[in-house]
Amino acid sequence: MRILVRHRTAMRSWIFQGNPDDFDLDAYLATSPPQLPWLVTRYGNEIKIGDRVYIWRTQGKHKAIAGVIAEAEIIAPVALRPESTDAVPFWKAGSLEATEMRDRALLRLVRVAAAREVIRRDWCSEDPILQTLPNLKMAAATNYPLSPEQTERLTVLWSRTGLDWTRDEAVAGLWAYAQTYGGPVSRLPDTPVATVALRIGRAISGVYNKVMNFRHLDPRDERAGMSGGSDADARVWDQFFDKVQSELRRTELEKEFARLWGGWGSER
Repeated sequence: MRILVRHRTAMRSWIFQGNPDDFDLDAYLATSPPQLPWLVTRYGNEIKIGDRVYIWRTQGKHKAIAGVIAEAEIIAPVALRPESTDAVPFWKAGSLEATEMRDRALLRLVRVAAAREVIRRDWCSEDPILQTLPNLKMAAATNYPLSPEQTERLTVLWSRTGLDWTRDEAVAGLWAYAQTYGGPVSRLPDTPVATVALRIGRAISGVYNKVMNFRHLDPRDERAGMSGGSDADARVWDQFFDKVQSELRRTELEKEFARLWGGWGSER
């Protein structure tokens, strides 16, 4: 007997973009709406229940920090719907979107970012994976599909941004510092800073800053670093810096980095 197995279509991820000049997105999200309709101008037939949505705030005229500010889930497919009554007051006066029936998907909020948890546009622009986000190339649209690689990177960043660095992450930061010691610190793809950023799920600028924190701790380097490192940074520095020999224990550091995060050039 032949058994037919029906495979479920994999859920997709999207960026839904909002402009603060048109709609006060921050104020509306602060009300914790139980569900929210969102305009859909493209891909209406592809957006499905269960899909993940990253809500992206553009900069607007008041120079808001652009980037991902919330996560949501599609709970009803695209259909002609009115704007939600609780959202109407947050539209700019005279906006047709507030009063007209439009194609909209229905979303359920999963999480709204605190200020330090926003995934910033400039971080994405320098990221080897996220620099290809479609909304960075075509900023005027509303709905953008994400590739599996972009989704994976964005998901990891979303889970780590805003959290204090752990001891294991600090080890990775020190490894990047050791690789760049005495020379320039580049943020370009395939450099130690970019490698660590992708390996540990942090923004490239965050890893760069961590490298500068270790430069501040290093008595051998007279160049300016960055103060404000964490207690975890200090403990990791003390573990791997030999004060008598005035040098890093590079072999031990390499072994610990490889144990925690894989060696240079390896895939995680």
